[in-house]
Amino acid sequence: MVEQYGVHFMLAGLALMTIGWLWLVVKAFRDRVGWGVAILVFPPLAPIYVLAKGGAVWAPAALIALGLASAAFPPLYTRLVPIDLGPHERLVDGERHLTLTGWDRKDYAVLGSKSDAVVLQMANPDVGDETLRNLKGFTMLRELDLNDTKVTDAGLEVIKDLPALTTLRLKNTKITDAGFKASLAAKEPLQRLDLTGTAVDRETVEAWKSAKPGRRAMR
Repeated sequence: MVEQYGVHFMLAGLALMTIGWLWLVVKAFRDRVGWGVAILVFPPLAPIYVLAKGGAVWAPAALIALGLASAAFPPLYTRLVPIDLGPHERLVDGERHLTLTGWDRKDYAVLGSKSDAVVLQMANPDVGDETLRNLKGFTMLRELDLNDTKVTDAGLEVIKDLPALTTLRLKNTKITDAGFKASLAAKEPLQRLDLTGTAVDRETVEAWKSAKPGRRAMR
């Protein structure tokens, strides 16, 4: 439901911005052809035109601003306002655990308000590198399950910056040996890895395990 309302807000915002922009361009052409062409060819000049003309063009400018606010509202809301994930979320000894594996929603932006999670399971086929961008700021995350997802080496660039991560499951993902070496091989906190079905070489995994006592990995 939250995702549906968010899409409606964003579409309404885009519509308002489009109408406001066309209105502003028409006013600019009526004022002076040079202004109209300039704004049409180089849109960043629009604020300068609005400031120069003042009240004469405030109406379309206000419509554009309203559209921008409407389009930006859903992402800001999901980042700042905690959303109840129902049975997919629970507190264990005061720590947040999220189990999104198998859930029926597609908008992972809700993770923005759950950055204190310590366990996150989202082994879903629709999870990819872009999804992982929602994990920036998850400084307390210790366990991450990405089995059977579309994650590639690009996604590892986000994962390597999770400072507390100790357990990572990447079974049947598209990561490569080179990607693992570049992003995860030197990540000190990691202790448990599942690399089953990936292109990471067995020799690389053995070298990672032997580099620090207590490490375990499946390959």
